[in-house]
Order: sequence, then C-alpha cells, then structure tokens
Amino acid sequence: MGRFEVVSLPAAGPADDDFDRFEANVPDDFDAQATGDALAAGGSVFLALPDGLVVSGYLP
Repeated sequence: MGRFEVVSLPAAGPADDDFDRFEANVPDDFDAQATGDALAAGGSVFLALPDGLVVSGYLP
C-alpha cells in the first residue's frame, strides 16, 4: 500500500508478476489523513483517521 495506491498480491502460492495495482484519482491538493499503517485481516483492510473514525474496505 502506498499513499494513493493499493497492490493486490495472492495470499497463497507464487507471487511472481501476478498482482494488481489500483491507483486513486485524487485532486492535486489532496492531503491524506491516515494516522498510521493500514491493517489487512480476513479479506478486509482497516485504516484509522485522526478523528478516530476507522475506514474499512474489501480486499479482492
């Protein structure tokens, strides 16, 4: 995971060149507000924001 991208790697088996990369289309003046690293668990990703809100998403 990067500032504006997520890379999807297989959980089992070889991870040679078989991966997907997703990039967000954000405005030039956008400022990411995550307070730490993302946590991936059980097919989901969780990210805490400065105000205490936790955002989650499905990991394909």
